[in-house]
Amino acid sequence: MKHMIAPLLAICALQVTVSAQEEAVLWITTTNEVHFVVIDPYSRRTGRDPRGSKELWVGTSVREIPKANYSFESVGDSPIDDSPHRNDVMHRFTYRFTSPGNDGAYMIDLFGIETGMYRFYLHVEPDDVDKIQRFETEERGLVVKGGLIRYRFEYHGQHGKTVRLSKNIQLTNIREDIAAAHQLSFLGDKKLFDDWNKELDKFERDLGKKDSAKARQELDKFGKEVDKLRKETIKHEDKKIPKPSKFITQDAYQVIREDIDILLNQLPKK
Repeated sequence: MKHMIAPLLAICALQVTVSAQEEAVLWITTTNEVHFVVIDPYSRRTGRDPRGSKELWVGTSVREIPKANYSFESVGDSPIDDSPHRNDVMHRFTYRFTSPGNDGAYMIDLFGIETGMYRFYLHVEPDDVDKIQRFETEERGLVVKGGLIRYRFEYHGQHGKTVRLSKNIQLTNIREDIAAAHQLSFLGDKKLFDDWNKELDKFERDLGKKDSAKARQELDKFGKEVDKLRKETIKHEDKKIPKPSKFITQDAYQVIREDIDILLNQLPKK
């Protein structure tokens, strides 16, 4: 029996080191062009999902993430009518979480409730910045009514660990951004809009054939057309002459060019 007791005591003496839990607050704010839903690393959702609603600005409230809250409120009076979606509305998500217990990848789905250019602000404020990381960023983008934009936010509280916000882009997103730019008069006439969609049709066909190298060539070619149009537009802006039938504003160019670059990075170079 004496030979059996010693190993048992040794096993009982082992201890598992648990990282200390530190608290922080995640803030997300958007302008009134979008509602959004946050999905935490455990697939729980909180926010307002307009899909399936007759009135997109109403949506359905989702509250699954403990200690998280989503709200939207008017911050200005409407000169048009008393509809909440017509006012200057701010959408806010607040979430007090512990790190590293709730570290990981968060998905943020933005749903277009009206066509426009949205602003998206994300901020992590730790209770003690000496122990876990602070993060802050602001994004701008185009959205069409009924459209969907997805962001991925990776947070790790330990200093030196990667913290990043990235935008997930598919061909649908580029088409929707072109449509939004056209509807907002940030892009030239309907012929230009139709021509650009035909160019993207070629890219889509190559993807369907699983020819990613050819698809990359088509998308790169399209990106160069967008660059060329922006340079031509700048010449007209500098001369302060009326816009031609084909043009693209700086705001639209930045969004569409970023989308193209993100999608290009997802395709093999050879």
